[in-house]
Amino acid sequence: MKREFNQNTPLKVLILSPYSVFPLESGGRVRIYEFARGLAQLGVDVTLTVPLSRTQWRSEKINNHLEIKVIPYPFIHTLLFTDRPLPYFYLVSMHPGYRFFLREIHQEYDVYQFEHVSFAGLLKAIPESKVVVYDSHNVEYDYVRAECKTDWAKDNVPRRIKKLEAKLLERANHTLSCSPGDKSRFLQLYDTSEDRISIYPNGIHIHSQIPDSEAGIVFQRFPELKNFKQRAIFSGSNVEHNRDAVQFILEILAPKLRTEVAFVIRGACALNYQNRSASNVFFDPQEMDMRAYAKACTVGLNPVNLGSGTSMKVTYCLAHGLPVISTKFGMRGYQELEKYVTICRRDEFAEVLLRPQSFQPGIFPHLEKYSWDYITRNIAKLYRSLVK
Repeated sequence: MKREFNQNTPLKVLILSPYSVFPLESGGRVRIYEFARGLAQLGVDVTLTVPLSRTQWRSEKINNHLEIKVIPYPFIHTLLFTDRPLPYFYLVSMHPGYRFFLREIHQEYDVYQFEHVSFAGLLKAIPESKVVVYDSHNVEYDYVRAECKTDWAKDNVPRRIKKLEAKLLERANHTLSCSPGDKSRFLQLYDTSEDRISIYPNGIHIHSQIPDSEAGIVFQRFPELKNFKQRAIFSGSNVEHNRDAVQFILEILAPKLRTEVAFVIRGACALNYQNRSASNVFFDPQEMDMRAYAKACTVGLNPVNLGSGTSMKVTYCLAHGLPVISTKFGMRGYQELEKYVTICRRDEFAEVLLRPQSFQPGIFPHLEKYSWDYITRNIAKLYRSLVK
């Protein structure tokens, strides 16, 4: 029986993720979960499906409107190959039998939301009458090209991803782009229309205050930080553009400022470099709360020169009152915030870091439109209009 929809009927949304969302340690996971959480908070019935993984192996009911369903299909090939020679999204795009285990796709939902492009092959299971949304985290074609390390991968991987991305953009009733730059690139690469793509940026949670006690946590963990007048932090997941930025910090920036500035590498991007020995570099792969670094008067760094989408670390640092130094490229999607950020070339970072920085721990006054609650309210309005 066809599901009837009216204004009093809760929307039913199925979100298809190609990876687990817990732990919330990367921008992609945060975006997926916050969209699901925000929609559920507005009374939308959300089912979020994720493949079985070591970090997420059982389903759970988050609240009355949000359920995370773990699909019992382990991607064995992603364990055999790392995402260095072959990008993760390429490997996961080959998923024989996944549709059989994904029983949810055959149920009645109003909106089918695809994360990334890996599962574009599942579109044939969705009736043409149903609303499909592509939540794009990047221009995937550009993203995987940067991730490819071998000549074979550069020749074959982007070609497959481009076909999947084209298929998803063609079928989707609407695409959620996280930056104006990505939207322009989609229009350049694919046969789609401008009115079918809207910009929904990556968001943040705005904190009302930061407890004074937080600074002590940082100095308990890294007591040597007290020996430096200036402290700087880079935070990110373990992907190519973040690894490139970490190498810049380790090989160029930290040696140049060995006695003046202490650097903290926070997040999964630190995992590959913890064996590096440097007196002014500290690694925090478990991601201590950013509020502690804010109270410890730390400068946020964003020396990113690669990638697509947006750098969530910019708004994340600003939301915690940290001054930010960024490349021009690192501000893509956040151009209206450039006046609150020090923008310079990589070869100018050392000089800028030696200047006095202005710290304002607490609410950053110009980020309301980047709050997850604001963003998901607008997504809910869009979905209701698409379903009607």
